[in-house]
Amino acid sequence: MNEIVSQLESLNLNLIVSSRKKKDGSESYILIDDDYFEYKTAYTSNSGKITWRCNSTEHPNCKGAVSTNGMNKPITKIREHDHQNSIK
Repeated sequence: MNEIVSQLESLNLNLIVSSRKKKDGSESYILIDDDYFEYKTAYTSNSGKITWRCNSTEHPNCKGAVSTNGMNKPITKIREHDHQNSIK
């Protein structure tokens, strides 16, 4: 049973509800990956795939990006970051 619970917990994304809302008033999320990089939502496709881009304010031109299938793992790297990770 503990193994099943462990597997289910590993499927959850590390999401934080942002203090800023989207333009339409809906909730905005910050994703933190297993390497402790922060991402904000960049695009959501009709199929449910979410593309996330780097949320570093210290490196605003960072091209780091990942994608997820909805709000579930796995996290797929699209582009690498041009800086080290830093959690605020």
